[in-house]
Amino acid sequence: MLEETGLTLNEVYPAPYTNDVMPDVHRHYVTCFVEASVSNDAQPQLMEPDKCSAWTWFRWTELPKPLFEPMKSLVRTGFVPTVANTTENPTDRSGHRGPH
Repeated sequence: MLEETGLTLNEVYPAPYTNDVMPDVHRHYVTCFVEASVSNDAQPQLMEPDKCSAWTWFRWTELPKPLFEPMKSLVRTGFVPTVANTTENPTDRSGHRGPH
């Protein structure tokens, strides 16, 4: 995270993984997701502009489209991040205390 976003993670907890076979693009991704917290005032920075155009916080219920295939798979599992249950402000990570 630090290399891509400039964010330092305070707490990290395992979340589901997805196994996505995408034969049309000759790809197979196994993605291990995590939940993490950052300081309340932390904002992502564009550290690798040649790989990404921007970083933005989104509410879990308002994810942009199109989504990266592993992210679509994660949503289909029914997973909801702990922070999505504890705060209305997507940039406020203070409510995150890990899985219950």
